[in-house]
Parts: sequence; structure tokens; C-alpha cells
Amino acid sequence: MSAAFCHWRWVRIVVLVAACNFGAAEFYGVWATPGKDKKQAKRNAVWALYFSSSNCPRCDSVKRLVDSLKQKYRLRVQTYDLGNEKDYALFSALEAIHAADQFAVPLIIVGDSILMGERDIGEKLEPIVKKLAISGGASLPY
Repeated sequence: MSAAFCHWRWVRIVVLVAACNFGAAEFYGVWATPGKDKKQAKRNAVWALYFSSSNCPRCDSVKRLVDSLKQKYRLRVQTYDLGNEKDYALFSALEAIHAADQFAVPLIIVGDSILMGERDIGEKLEPIVKKLAISGGASLPY
């Protein structure tokens, strides 16, 4: 696979994530708006992507953990439900890039870590978030 192909694949994913999270005007406005306070707040927060499904019983306990970490740290989470067609498309695109096997929910991407399943998330999420928070935060993975 050529480097140019990989680069454009990443660009498409970034645009897809942005489109899912913001309207086009808001997306460009966030990145074009000068302002130290807005940039500082973004830098200090730990951002994560959280994929779940409404019919996933394990996702409920992970959501409770995420909610508690939001209170304890400056954790900001973009949540995606695989029942939504756009969210599922993003999940599939990330899976195609990162997974030798198939992804499963619950799934959290934070910093450079991909955590999958209730047990993995329960054991590793808080130490990762704490480390990232101490080091000044983490931007959205994509």
C-alpha cells in the first residue's frame, strides 16, 4: 500500500469524524477561531471516542465508568452508537485501519490506546486517562 494512499485514508477518516461531531461551519469555525482560552481548554482536556450499542449490556457498565471519570478528570468523550448508520460507518473505517480481527463494543480510543471490551476498559481506562491528564491532556484521536 502506498504512502499517499494511507495518507488520504487518514484524511478521509478525520473529515468523517469531524462531520459526525460538528456541522461543516462549526467544524471549520472551531479550527479557525483564534482564542487562547478555547485552545487552552482543548489542550488540557483528555478526549476519547466511545463506541457502544443500545442493545449491549456491557456498554452500560462502561458508560457508568466513563461518566465517573468525566467527574474526576477533564475527560471529554465523543459517543457513537452503532445503531446509527454514520456512527457504524466510522466504526467500520477505524476497524479496517486498526484491527487485525474485528472490533467489538464497547470500544474506547483515547490517546494512542484502543480499549475493547468491558474488562479491558475497566482495567486500563482510568490509568491511561490519569496519565494523559497529568501530562496536559490529549486531543481527539482523529
